[in-house]
Amino acid sequence: MTKRRFALAFLAAAALTLGLAARVPATPARHGLQLRVVTGMAERLAVRPVGIVVTADALGARASGNGTFGRVLLADQTRRPVTLRVRALPSAHDLDDTLQAAVTVDGMPVARTTLGGLRAGTEPLTLQPGRPAELGVRLWLPEGTPARAYTGRTLDVVLELRTEPVITR
Repeated sequence: MTKRRFALAFLAAAALTLGLAARVPATPARHGLQLRVVTGMAERLAVRPVGIVVTADALGARASGNGTFGRVLLADQTRRPVTLRVRALPSAHDLDDTLQAAVTVDGMPVARTTLGGLRAGTEPLTLQPGRPAELGVRLWLPEGTPARAYTGRTLDVVLELRTEPVITR
């Protein structure tokens, strides 16, 4: 009879231990929008880095400051100049009118618009061969946008780099 009680007590303790070990720890709630900006390879250009350029864990929250800023180094790999157009391809459309975007090349402004405006693409700009250029992208929520409205939301923005050769005769 004592063996049965011991076995029952052992099973109860084992079940309790396994139950406590399987608990998932609570994670703190994220405040604001989770944002990731990604680049890919481009025809006629060397792009560094390829992949995630910048992430923001709580865009719109007070701690995040003035949004997020990422840099990409571009180099024309051809012998002739190429024109470049930058387009944003976000994973969702509902932030097109809210999220602000600014694009610079070597510190010079190229576009300052909304995410929806950047979806249409920037005006073409010319890159010279053998001269690297730094593409800067800044995304932010306007002042006064409540961070709670985007809590738990994730937005991925792919930067499409379209190039065309400049043909001179």
